[in-house]
Amino acid sequence: MPNKSFPCNDCAHIRAAKAYLGRSKFSNSTKKKIAACINRRAKLLKCNVSKKAKAFVEYPKFISLSYEEKKLYSSEIFKETKHIVDESIKTPEKDLVFD
Repeated sequence: MPNKSFPCNDCAHIRAAKAYLGRSKFSNSTKKKIAACINRRAKLLKCNVSKKAKAFVEYPKFISLSYEEKKLYSSEIFKETKHIVDESIKTPEKDLVFD
């Protein structure tokens, strides 16, 4: 696993790694690598898992989102706006500028 962040020693760890992967703060490319490792390990350990681990787009997991909402959260404009807002939180003295 990249960074040894998701240990998969047994099937319980596999299930936990799958559950927490989407919530991690890794980049999507790193999440894809971790998901591939989790899936390979699950197959090797012959864990009875219903779904493969996936690198998810970041949006709140506790909300059941419609197709349109998922599309919005994965759009470039949403990502850019989120980045601007996150930066403004880090530096409150800076004014928000939306082009």
